[in-house]
Amino acid sequence: MVRHDTLEFWSDKSGNQEALNDCLEFLTRQREPAPLGRPEVMMVLAEPGCGATAFARQLNFRLRERGQRVLLMDKVSVRDPGRFKSNLDVSLQIHEISKRAGSTSATLHRLQRAVLEARHYDAFIVHDLENYGSDEVDESTNAAAIVELIRGNPEAGFVLLGVPYTAKWMKVALRDANIESRTLQLLPMPADERFVHFITSLALRVQPPCPLERIDEIDVAAVHAMSKGKVGQAVTTLMQQIADLSTETSTKHQEHQEHHEAYLHHYVAEVASEISTMWVEAYEEEESVSRDRGQAVGHTGSGKQTPVIASEPFSTDLRHSFPAMDNESFSSWVARLSMVVTHSSECMLVEELIQFCSKGGTDPDMQFGNLELLRSLSVADRLYISEQFRTAVADMIPYQQALNYCPGCFTSDLAAGVSPAWRLEWRQARRCVCLRHDTPVMLERVGTSGFTLLDKAWRAYAEYIDSPASRLTTKFPLQHSSSNQAEKDSDRLVALTAKVQSWFEGLSATTSPSADAAEFLLACWLQDSSETGAQGFARSYFFFRTSKPISATKRQQGKLSAQLMPDSSRPRDVAVAYWMLGIAFNVIDSADAQFIRDTTRPYSIPFPVSLDEVGLLGLLALNKRQKKCYLALARTRFSERDFESIAWAL
Repeated sequence: MVRHDTLEFWSDKSGNQEALNDCLEFLTRQREPAPLGRPEVMMVLAEPGCGATAFARQLNFRLRERGQRVLLMDKVSVRDPGRFKSNLDVSLQIHEISKRAGSTSATLHRLQRAVLEARHYDAFIVHDLENYGSDEVDESTNAAAIVELIRGNPEAGFVLLGVPYTAKWMKVALRDANIESRTLQLLPMPADERFVHFITSLALRVQPPCPLERIDEIDVAAVHAMSKGKVGQAVTTLMQQIADLSTETSTKHQEHQEHHEAYLHHYVAEVASEISTMWVEAYEEEESVSRDRGQAVGHTGSGKQTPVIASEPFSTDLRHSFPAMDNESFSSWVARLSMVVTHSSECMLVEELIQFCSKGGTDPDMQFGNLELLRSLSVADRLYISEQFRTAVADMIPYQQALNYCPGCFTSDLAAGVSPAWRLEWRQARRCVCLRHDTPVMLERVGTSGFTLLDKAWRAYAEYIDSPASRLTTKFPLQHSSSNQAEKDSDRLVALTAKVQSWFEGLSATTSPSADAAEFLLACWLQDSSETGAQGFARSYFFFRTSKPISATKRQQGKLSAQLMPDSSRPRDVAVAYWMLGIAFNVIDSADAQFIRDTTRPYSIPFPVSLDEVGLLGLLALNKRQKKCYLALARTRFSERDFESIAWAL
């Protein structure tokens, strides 16, 4: 299938060029403060066939060329094409999350407002206003959403495109909202010299182009008569003429080719008696191969090009057209790709990954080397994927339990104009702070279990936006009443957490403590009582909770399990465990330890500030049988050296 470039259907000779210049000038002035604080929008009205779609795309291209951030709303939702908020989701590339809070109200929902705030668009181009004001949709709800979008982005310029007789409702809504509007109209071009220049210049740009030697054969008068001067219809009519010319040329070429082949056959027949039969067979075989090659590039007997269905993968270039974010997981990249697929090979990759992982027990982030899934892609794309995602390792937290994420990274992604991307490093055990920012950022944890491979990141961010966490200035329960002081104290606690996390990730088999020994302590302090019958101190320091209701399990009084299961702990719980580990191995000094005790608000027991207190409180909630169980596990798992480095805590 031929892909058409943004500039292909546009020419400076177009009758819509003046309207385009007026819009560009209007949007340039809109970046200045509005007089009397009243926003102003530009309405561009055009009859069907006057080239409004090409106009919107050209305006988008010109603005982006100037370095502006533009939201072009020219896509519609499959589920609800007549609802402005749904189409805004599609244009923002927000994955359709069912039952989103506020999805049926007239106002924009929190997730939309958060994305718009992060991206800070300079201009909005809303196409097909008639979709939002027909008899089948609630135009008042759509008008309210559009007005809110305009008022919520006072520094941005707005261009609204629609059909004249269906845009009256929008003018009324703008007037009632005290929003100024001016109108431009895209009119048909007269049959004059400018129209001739427009058609001839366009004929050399469309794909396939008109052969230069046959440009004089374009019937401009017929194009104008059939299109009535409407720019959009004129382009369609022109392309049909070019196709007819190409067909005529191909037919003449085919007749010449057949005449030439007939002569060759006759020549071969004359000399066949004088040469070996195998020469004739070789000629016939070569002729057959030549015909096969001709069919492989999409030529048919009619001379028209047909879509290519090649036996080899389509030569896409995902390395440059859709690069992965730094440290992005394979499943996250595929999920983002699903929102912007441009070729069937990309669509096949998305569908087959979903189908392959639906069987259960399959880690979607580890499928970057699955050649069965990648068979629809080009060799270059396969190499890119294997190089880009090979940092994934098998000992990461299982995919379904890898629920920690960094809201700061999501916000940075949105500000860069892309959908939120899930990072591989968030799947590392005991990772609770993101160090990719100017200051460390505490990770959050997804609370919902209804996510899919395609919407995991969007669901996480939507949940964060709807939660108090996005509005609180502190990441821990603190004792201070002053908001300014509390924010400073919270930042200091996060910095201490980041310090110990970096130290912990630098441990190895030869350090003291070893990486495995330190991980064992963290796992004990973060033990999940609803799974094993034991509750670690770090997990219950701020809140006493379990991942399942106590009534759902009887294992608290039953047989003990020696298995450590800390992966369901929240980042805030991991931070407490890091503070304990830092105090025990002198990564956190006594002054910082006392600061933690004085600042944080515990559920019951104050925070330990010395090695002895950490050893006493770490397993305080465990009975003697439980302590004995974990002590025995440590003796069998570690060498004498490693065991001695942590025995004080057991």
